[in-house]
Amino acid sequence: MAAGPNDVEAVEFETDSDISKRKLSVVFVVKAILVRLLLIAHSVVTIWRTTDVLGDKWYWFLAIANILLVVDGFYSIFKLKGQERKWFCPCFLFYLCSTIPALWLLEIDRIKKYDALSSNENITQEVQELTNIEGVSIPLKLDPDTWREVLEQSMLFILIIGRWMLPRGTLTRDQLSQLLFVYIGSASDVMELFVVFEEPEIRSDTVLTYVIFSVWTLSLFQFTLVLTATRDSRRSQAVIEDNEGNVKFKKRQGCGICSCGKLFELEIWSLMISIMIMDGPFLAVRIYALVRYQLITFGILFFVCKNSLMIALLFYRIVVVCHKIYSDDDEDEERESGSRKGNRVNDVSQVKSGKRSIAKRESNLSNRPNTSSTKTTNLDDDVETVPSNTKRNNF
Repeated sequence: MAAGPNDVEAVEFETDSDISKRKLSVVFVVKAILVRLLLIAHSVVTIWRTTDVLGDKWYWFLAIANILLVVDGFYSIFKLKGQERKWFCPCFLFYLCSTIPALWLLEIDRIKKYDALSSNENITQEVQELTNIEGVSIPLKLDPDTWREVLEQSMLFILIIGRWMLPRGTLTRDQLSQLLFVYIGSASDVMELFVVFEEPEIRSDTVLTYVIFSVWTLSLFQFTLVLTATRDSRRSQAVIEDNEGNVKFKKRQGCGICSCGKLFELEIWSLMISIMIMDGPFLAVRIYALVRYQLITFGILFFVCKNSLMIALLFYRIVVVCHKIYSDDDEDEERESGSRKGNRVNDVSQVKSGKRSIAKRESNLSNRPNTSSTKTTNLDDDVETVPSNTKRNNF
C-alpha cells in the first residue's frame, strides 16, 4: 500500500526532530567537556602555585582528584548524554577536593610568614611568577598575597560560571536562574568572611584562623548542591467521577509528610543547609571574635547583624513552608469530606426522587378508570333487557 502525502510529511517531521535532538545532545556534551576542562585548568594552576611556594613537588599528588573529575566527565558524556544530576554536581565536589587543600597550604604558609614578620624577621614580599614546567609558563607576576587572593576569588567565579555553562538537565530555566542568584549571594558572603582578617588580633590567633578556614571550607560545599531543585509542596490530586456521577479525589502516592522523598521535594532542606553550613557558623565565628577580642568595629558589627537577621528570616521562611504544608493537608481533607458529603446528598436525592416516581406511578394507576368492571355491568344490562319472546323461541 502506497504511503500518502501525510505519511511522507510525518516521516520528514520525525527526521527533523531526530536531527535537532542529536544537535542538542552534541551541544550538551561540548558544554560538559568545556566546564570540566575549566575546572581542571584552575585546579592545576592552584596546585602549581602551591608547589612553587612550598618548594615540594609531592604536592602534585593533590591533582589525583582531577582523575575522578575526568571519570565523571566520561560518565556524564556516555551514560547521561551530557546531562547533569538534578540534586548534586559531582564535578564540583572533585574540583573542590583538589583545590581546597592547595589553598589551605597557601594560607598556612601565609600564617607562618606573618608570625615570622611579627618576630621582626627580615621577610620581603616580591612579585613572583610560576616556574616553568616542561617548558610551560604563565607570564603573570604577582606578590604572594595577591596570588592567593586571586586563586581564592577566581574559584568562586568559576563555580558560578561553570554551573551556568553546565547542561540544565531536569532543571527548568527558572530554577537555574534562581540557583545562579543563590550562588552569587553565597559567594559574596563567603568572601566577606575574610574581612575579619583585617584585624591584627585575629591574624595572630592561629587556632581561630584554622577555625575560620574550616568554616570557609564547609561553606564551599554548598556549591555542589542544587538548592533550588524543589517541587511544589502542594499534593496534586486526580478528580475521578464514577458511573453514578460521584466525584472522588485520588491523592498522589508517596507524598506523606514523613516520607524520605518529601524532604527533597520541599524547600525546607535548602533553608536548613543555608543555616547549618553558612549563616550559622559565620555568625558563631564573628560573635566569638567580638566577645573574645572586644572587636567593636563597624565591619564586625555589620556582619553580625546581617547574619542574625538572615538566620531569623530563614527560620521564618521554614515556619511559613511548614504552615503551608499543613494547610494544604487540611484543605485536602476538607475537600475529600466535602466530596463524600456531596456523594451522600446525591444518594439521598436519588432515593427521594425514586420514591416520588413510585408514588406518582401508583397514583396514576389508582386514578385510571376500571374498564373491566364497566364491561361487566354492560353485559349484565344486556342480559336483563333481552325480550321474553326470544326465550320462548329457544324452547
